[in-house]
Amino acid sequence: MHGDLLQRIKKNDRIDEEEGRFYFRQLIEALTYLKSISIAHRDIKCENVLLDNCDNVKLSDFGFARFMNADEVSHTFCGSRAYVAPELLRSCPYNGFLADIWSAGILLYVMVTGFMPYDDRNITKMLEKQLQHRITFPRRRNLSVEVKELIYSMVHPEPLKRRPYHEVILSTWLADTKYELRSEPFSQKSD
Repeated sequence: MHGDLLQRIKKNDRIDEEEGRFYFRQLIEALTYLKSISIAHRDIKCENVLLDNCDNVKLSDFGFARFMNADEVSHTFCGSRAYVAPELLRSCPYNGFLADIWSAGILLYVMVTGFMPYDDRNITKMLEKQLQHRITFPRRRNLSVEVKELIYSMVHPEPLKRRPYHEVILSTWLADTKYELRSEPFSQKSD
């Protein structure tokens, strides 16, 4: 293994959008598969996305995962508060699949910016920003409009308004990124 996504982000300050598309497409395919077999992960975060020797995504840590029907709700707080959806922070019953979409959106933000979108040291302020659907992007990162729109659509405070996985794959940011696995060992670009 080549470590996890957070280690890669820290090493490179962030992951550029081109490489980010590859990783994110693999993550969304993994989450789509889990949903197809009725499993909600419930702890999506950079540290739980491992990279193999060929730099393919391997989703890990299924300690909070559970079988769920599509319309079933959970009451258990799971995950890392910087990544969890606002309904969990408010101790409301939640749909694990819709909570995973939120967390994947946060992960995408962290991946392409190198920063967390919300300061989780003050949960009240963080929740207030989330519920107002406010998210700011660092100007110095010069991100595409397409990735910003995708993130914004995934971190909607109303769970049913979050962009589902099949629409994430069809988004303008990700649509031209085919799903594939690398079979050759990956070598980091040197600066």
